Amino acid sequence: MFYTKHKSYKFGSQLNLSQVALDNLISLCSSKSNAKPDTILTGRNPVIKANIPETGSIVIKQYARGGLISHFNKDKYLYSKKSRSELEFNTLINAKIAGVNVPQPIACVSKGFPFYKAWLVTKEVKNSKNFVEFCRNKENKAIDLLPAICENIDKLIENSIHHIDLHPGNIIIDNSNKPFILDFDKAYSFTGTKEKLIRKYKQRWQRAIKKYKLSNNLLNLQLK
Repeated sequence: MFYTKHKSYKFGSQLNLSQVALDNLISLCSSKSNAKPDTILTGRNPVIKANIPETGSIVIKQYARGGLISHFNKDKYLYSKKSRSELEFNTLINAKIAGVNVPQPIACVSKGFPFYKAWLVTKEVKNSKNFVEFCRNKENKAIDLLPAICENIDKLIENSIHHIDLHPGNIIIDNSNKPFILDFDKAYSFTGTKEKLIRKYKQRWQRAIKKYKLSNNLLNLQLK
């Protein structure tokens, strides 16, 4: 892992990014989102899509506050050992090592101390569609994709990784029908039993299916 500070920004990456790449990322992080969530299930975090020479097509997620606090603090956090983006970046690496399909992590970025803003940079999964689209418009296709999705969740479970918000909106499908799991913010290493972790994944999934009135045929995940 390479750590560097450049123009008041802190970067963490497994790549030894050049100053030109860092300048490009700073410019992008300070710009406004050019891609909005497609559905209510895809979250509140602003997303920037771009292409830079050293990394190719990337997606930059800025961390945004929710709830009442967002009315007076939209995007700043109090620093505590590691930034939100660094924690998620490390979880993505661990998930990838475990064999889970996740977007390739490129860099974690933060600015400010003790209050900071944060961004996560990942490789873009090109021509992907959110799984919610299949759930709402192509139910049979969504059902066909469930075994591959469950296979990835099983790998998270086997490696005690608890993705606390795993629902259809945090899954994208590429052109070859390969699922990728997104948004590992606040994920953590689970210390309870495997059976309890399976229940947590199923319960979160079922709440989303019911709340957004998706097909009951998508309710039950077949997890091992």
